Amino acid sequence: MPKDDSVKQTCCGCMYIRTGVEVLQILEILTGIASLVFGIMAATGEFFPEIYKTIVGRTQNEVYILIAVRSVELLISMIGLYSVVKRRIGGYIFYAYASVLILLVQAGSLIVSFNLGGLLGIPFGIYWCYVYLSYIQTLKAEIEVRSAARAVVAA
Repeated sequence: MPKDDSVKQTCCGCMYIRTGVEVLQILEILTGIASLVFGIMAATGEFFPEIYKTIVGRTQNEVYILIAVRSVELLISMIGLYSVVKRRIGGYIFYAYASVLILLVQAGSLIVSFNLGGLLGIPFGIYWCYVYLSYIQTLKAEIEVRSAARAVVAA
């Protein structure tokens, strides 16, 4: 049987970890959609034609690459949310480790580009990855409890 504390873990100390993971993933999806829409608008050249060249320092081809990367990140976030809602351990483990990999790549690119302002968000990303990885144990415990309950009902 799982330990009681693995099922009753909290996220940020204010809500159950499953709810916290769902909230974080919904926020990830919403920010991913906003980033994708903004990137597409910038790539068309009709809206914000000079923003990526002057402020962010990106060419239009780089914007297309960013759109592709954001699309993959958005898809991974959707897989994660679906896996949490449906309690699918395999999909969620994929999501959690993909999130860690994405965070490492983002941190590396920020360090290489000397973008110190962007590095301020990394501690939040580290905490979110910690929550995501912690939820793996909680999800396993939830599945184990449900399986044990089904076995008792079937017997």
